Order: sequence, then C-alpha cells, then structure tokens
Amino acid sequence: MRLISVCLALLFSTVSQAAPTEIQLWHAMRGPLGTEVDAIAQRFNASQTEFAVATLYKGDYAETMRAALAAQRSGKGPHLAQVYEVGTADMMAARSAVRPVWQVMAEAGERLDPK
Repeated sequence: MRLISVCLALLFSTVSQAAPTEIQLWHAMRGPLGTEVDAIAQRFNASQTEFAVATLYKGDYAETMRAALAAQRSGKGPHLAQVYEVGTADMMAARSAVRPVWQVMAEAGERLDPK
C-alpha cells in the first residue's frame, strides 16, 4: 500500500510540472549586446515558469532577416526575429511572415493601449 502511495505521489508531482512553452528569438546582436540579450532572456526565464525564451544569434541584420524569411517559408521559423528598419519592407512584403502587434494582442484577448 505504501508503494502505491509513493507511486501516485510521484505521478501527480510530474503531471503538475508541465514544461514551459518555448519561445524562439533569433537576433543579430553579437558581443556585449548579444550578451545583454541573453541576460535579459535568462532573467525573464528565471522570473516565471510558464514560458522560456531561447535566444539564438543568426548573424548580422541581413543574415538574420534572410534566415528568418527562409525558415518561415519552410514552416520552421522562429516565434520572434529581430529585423532592422531597412528590412521592414521586405518583411511586410512576405505577408505571412509578419503579424502586427495589435493583431497578436487581440488574438490573445489582451487590450493594447496605443499610448
């Protein structure tokens, strides 16, 4: 009987500890700025257990944008990608690659204050 109790306790403890949802962030920051991007993600990850941001340096701005667009076309893109202002037109032209923040917030049922 004691063995069954221990097994049930272990089962329920592992069921209640769901893995966090991973958010992939590709960025173009290297050196000290890349270190800071990683540190921000680590602090966020340590602050809660529901989500985990995984950062990945993908090269300079143009390389990161090209990699994100290619990955998106293949259906394996990151959740977030850092794109520089020069790349905005390219990203907007790839219609399915970009979703406006207001749309993401509305889909999540969150209010977005434009201020």
